[in-house]
Amino acid sequence: QLAVAYLKVSETVKSENTFASVAMDHLSNDQLFMYAQSLKYNGKYAEADRVIAMYKERNPEDGRATELLNSLPKIEKILAEERYLIDEVDFNSEQSDFGPVAYNGDIYFVSARDLDYIIKREYAWKEAPYLNVLKTSEKEGLFSNPKLFSTEMRSMFHDGPVCFSKDGKELYITRNINNDFIDANFKKKKGYNNLIILKSEKQADGSWSKPEELPFNSKAYSCGHACLSSDGNRLYFTSNMPGSIGGTDIYYVDKEGDSWSIPVNLGKDINTEGDEMFPFIHQSGRLYFASNGHVGVGGLDIF
Repeated sequence: QLAVAYLKVSETVKSENTFASVAMDHLSNDQLFMYAQSLKYNGKYAEADRVIAMYKERNPEDGRATELLNSLPKIEKILAEERYLIDEVDFNSEQSDFGPVAYNGDIYFVSARDLDYIIKREYAWKEAPYLNVLKTSEKEGLFSNPKLFSTEMRSMFHDGPVCFSKDGKELYITRNINNDFIDANFKKKKGYNNLIILKSEKQADGSWSKPEELPFNSKAYSCGHACLSSDGNRLYFTSNMPGSIGGTDIYYVDKEGDSWSIPVNLGKDINTEGDEMFPFIHQSGRLYFASNGHVGVGGLDIF
């Protein structure tokens, strides 16, 4: 369990070493698969293939094993392709910063940094602040000190990422909802803990309205990571709703007047038995997304 915990908080070297200290015959199926993931994250692809081969022997029907087994030639081809120079921006923090959206000259992103509020919001799993949506502006190559985007976009739990309509009059935000409760014996009970998508509209004074839930949200599953098409008529998002192919799949809904259609799964060409998330639809119609189910170099790769 310690190795699994390390993997969940991205301590991949510690995760690999902890898994390696246990005989593979003693690892459960899920633990064996996660051991292979740790090895891939650390660039040990041949060793990961060896672990995946054992996983496949136990789980011959799992399509992930078939896809990942002997994936080394594909990975080598990916690594041999043209590289891009990546520069780190100066507004990153020691905490998680992700999900950037460029709009109207500003950058909106999600961050777990401490905002120095009097009342601290931290969640026990990582003992880190809850996620907030921050905003920064660029001028002559320098970025301003990130500030909270809007008080309307801040709840008691995780908030973000966001996406904007092309005209800037609407935004869609992912938010964490939690209904843990205290029972009659004053003991804390676990309720649901899911993601939902909400919509906010820009007001005449430049402020944003209180976000309202979209109709396809559910207490039974998560919906998040919304991305709106350039014409504003189709919304792509991530969900683990019943009928999903993997852990999380990418779906879309079409605008129908003031409401939305029934969610449509993008199918097996996009979704795998792993996780697909963070969709982005370019105005050309090209879809970009993150996946740990398609063959990649380890963890979530962009496709």
